Amino acid sequence: MGVTVATSEAEASERPQISYKTELGDPFHIASIAGALGVHEKFVAYAMSMGLTLIVNAAAVAVCVPVRVFTESTWGLRGPGVVSSGSPLFLQNVWDFLSTNAVKVTGSAVFPFMSPLIWYYLSIIPGTILDLCDFQWGRQYKIQAGAVPSLQSMLKSLRSQLINIVVFAGPGLTMMWMNQGPWPYYGPSSLCLQDCSPAALFPTSAPSVFEVLFHIAFSLVIFDFAFGVWHILHHKSRPLYRHVHSYHHTFFMTFSLVTQYVDLIELLVVSLLSMLLPYAMGQHPLTNWLWAIISVQLSVESHAGYDFPFLMGRWLLGGPLIGLSGPVGHDRHHQRPRTNMFPYLKWGDMLFGTSWPGHDAVAAGVKSQ
Repeated sequence: MGVTVATSEAEASERPQISYKTELGDPFHIASIAGALGVHEKFVAYAMSMGLTLIVNAAAVAVCVPVRVFTESTWGLRGPGVVSSGSPLFLQNVWDFLSTNAVKVTGSAVFPFMSPLIWYYLSIIPGTILDLCDFQWGRQYKIQAGAVPSLQSMLKSLRSQLINIVVFAGPGLTMMWMNQGPWPYYGPSSLCLQDCSPAALFPTSAPSVFEVLFHIAFSLVIFDFAFGVWHILHHKSRPLYRHVHSYHHTFFMTFSLVTQYVDLIELLVVSLLSMLLPYAMGQHPLTNWLWAIISVQLSVESHAGYDFPFLMGRWLLGGPLIGLSGPVGHDRHHQRPRTNMFPYLKWGDMLFGTSWPGHDAVAAGVKSQ
C-alpha cells in the first residue's frame, strides 16, 4: 500500500486503516466462532482480547512472585513499625515528608493512579506546542520531518482520551476515593478494602537505592515483555487488529497525544499491568510512584515524534545499553505496524524477529507501507 506523505505544513497525519487481508490470519478462529454463535465478529474479538488481557496479566503477576520473595528476604516486609536497613538519609527524608507532611495527598487511595495521569498531561505539553507551532529549529529533531499533525487530529485524539477517562477511569477512581480504598500497596497485613488509614499502613522506612533500581528494572522488563506479547497477538490476528488495536494505528506518524489514543481494552491491559506489577513484586510506595512517572515519560517520549538528545530514553542507564528503543523505534512501528512490537526495549523484538532498524519515513515525499 503506497501512502504519500505531504511535506506541507498542513499535513493531516491520518490515513485510511491498513488492510492486512493478505498478511494476517485468524489464529484464534474468531470469525468461525462468531459464525457458529451467530454473533458479530467484533463481539467475539472483544471477548478474545479480554481473555488474552487476563492471561497476560496473570502470567506477569506470576513472574513477579519470585521477585517479591527476593524482596522480602532481602529487605524485609513492608508496613508500620517495620524498619529496614540500607535506606540512605536523603531517601528517608523524602519519604518522611511524603508519608507524613504530605499524607493528605499521598495517602489517598487514588494517588498512585492520579499522579501518573497528571504527569501524562503535563508531559505532552512540550511536544504538543512544538507540533502546533512547527518551529523550524524543531524540525531537525522530528523523526518524520515532513509530517505535521493537524489540529483536527490532535483534537480528535484528545477527545478520545477524555471519553476514556470519563467512561473507564472516572468511575473506578471515584469509588476508590469515596471508599478510601482499597489500599493499593503491598504490605504484611491483609488487604485493606475501605476506610484505609495511610498513617497506619505506610511503611516506616524508605527503600534503599538498590531496591529502587532493582524494582524499576524488573518492572520495565516484565511490563515490556507482557504488553509486547499482547501487542504481537493483536497484530497477528486480523479480527483482533481490526476491532481492537487498529484504533491506535489511525495515525501513521506519532505525536504526543497519540500516546493514549487507544481502545478501552488496550487501555485496560496497560492499566492492569501498571497497577498489578508493583503490588505483586512488593514494591515500596515510593518506588511505585517513581516507576509510574518513568513509565509514563517513556511512553510519551516514544510517541512524541521527536528524538531530542535529552530524552529519558536516551540517557536512562545509558539508553541503548539496556536496549531502550526510544521514539525512533516506536515511530517506525507506526510506519510498518508488523515491526518493533515491544514498547520500551529492543530485546523482545530481537527474540521474536520483529525488529526493523528502518529508514527515514519521508523520502522525496513518499513513504511505502
